[in-house]
Amino acid sequence: MKFVVVENEIRIREGLIKLVQKINPDYQMLGEAKDGIEGARMITEKRPDLVITDIRMPKLDGLGMLNRLKENHIPVRAIVLSAYSEFAYARKALQLGVSEYLLKPISVGELSRSLKNIESQLVSDQEQLALFSMEKILHSVISGEMEVDQKARRFLAENYQVDTEGYFALVDVYTGKRSETDYQKFVRIIKMILQNKIGLCYKLIMEQKRYNILIVIYNVKDCRPLYDWFNTFFSSEMRRNGLKDFGTVWSSFQDLDQIREAAKESSGLLEWSLVLGDNRMISKTEIHRLQLNPVSYPVFIEGRVRTALCTLDKNTFESGIKNFIDYYNERRFFSPREIKESFIRFIWAVLSIAREVVYEDYAAINQQQLLEQISLAITWRELEHATHILLHLLPGSLGENQNESLLVIRVKNMIHEFYSQGITLEEIAAKSNVTPEYLSTQFHLETGSNFSTYLKEYRIQKAKELLIGTNLKLYSVSKKIGYRDPKYFCRVFKDTTGLNPSEYRKTNR
Repeated sequence: MKFVVVENEIRIREGLIKLVQKINPDYQMLGEAKDGIEGARMITEKRPDLVITDIRMPKLDGLGMLNRLKENHIPVRAIVLSAYSEFAYARKALQLGVSEYLLKPISVGELSRSLKNIESQLVSDQEQLALFSMEKILHSVISGEMEVDQKARRFLAENYQVDTEGYFALVDVYTGKRSETDYQKFVRIIKMILQNKIGLCYKLIMEQKRYNILIVIYNVKDCRPLYDWFNTFFSSEMRRNGLKDFGTVWSSFQDLDQIREAAKESSGLLEWSLVLGDNRMISKTEIHRLQLNPVSYPVFIEGRVRTALCTLDKNTFESGIKNFIDYYNERRFFSPREIKESFIRFIWAVLSIAREVVYEDYAAINQQQLLEQISLAITWRELEHATHILLHLLPGSLGENQNESLLVIRVKNMIHEFYSQGITLEEIAAKSNVTPEYLSTQFHLETGSNFSTYLKEYRIQKAKELLIGTNLKLYSVSKKIGYRDPKYFCRVFKDTTGLNPSEYRKTNR
């Protein structure tokens, strides 16, 4: 056990050192100090297992010294010596985590017992840490579950030869959303590539829930050549082994206690993959060098897509979406935030038309989820995938009603959206800026059905879905499809299907 003695009386200080080493000759004295300021400096530098300190000392007393060490996150085991038995001193010592509190004059037996207690505590700490691997310790520090305290530093130094106060590098690799099998393949390829770098001391921290792999490099001698190796060889080898659509962020720092902040910062920089792609390592320095352009939104492409949707021109609609994606893919030097805001603007513009023209396809899109996918996109592939939701869901029905005018399509969509609210022909006509008579004539001409029949049949279809797919009471089903009178609903349902709602539910379940 390594110890430091802090005591302003030289005779007491020298006597304590001799006494401790007499109790156990294996105890190693790292230094002595005559006041709290000198003691704090020595403890910070030497990092002993134990500090034996007096309370009353000039410049800075013993408890003040321990408090300063605590504020600087330098935990130590301490034996406090005092000629005062007041409760206030003992309480403050306990608050500072003092292991033993002895009153002067101390006896050999009391000091021996205190030293054995502290030695047992140190052994217990080592045994607890031994249950952890270096990977677990790093993961716990990054996640905030563990502090980089003295026992963690000692454990890493003794078991893994880590210079915890030296230089580190962190490479945050974003794998993209992958299956368990593909994620493990990603890990194997990274390990294979890292084996080619002779003398590289590293550990991999898996964060599969975030689709990340953290490469923690320790005992770094020179950051610049290491960065160059990752930026060139590592990234190219990733692509050569078939990996793509990933992001990598580089950061370097001194002292292990900075790793949590470095990991947090690298996570925030990953979205710059939208600008740099997977062929360049992202770093704060690299971002500052970028010559970013002011964003220019392609209004003409948006207008073409909106028009194609209104006229049900599937081919132009699909090509317009592709053109929008290509527009930003070819001009990536906008900030990630501006790129995402432009995509959100485009998607909302298309959805506003879809609501009028293809309501059921529009309603099938989870808009909150779509917004999150755009906002959280890290790679270009994720941004394209989110935008392609428009391509996959909206065009499916574009070819079905080619013989219907935009007016009739809008009427159908308003029925599909507002059928449960008791929508009327007059209300839809007012919203469409036509007379009810013209709307009724045009609707019948193009669909072969009058307005009231189409509305009734749509409501009955929705009622069938609720009767089979839910356990709702009949009055709730009636209310949900726009009939306020359950008896009237039952009569209309039987006139249409030949069965009353209860019989229909029993027959079709």
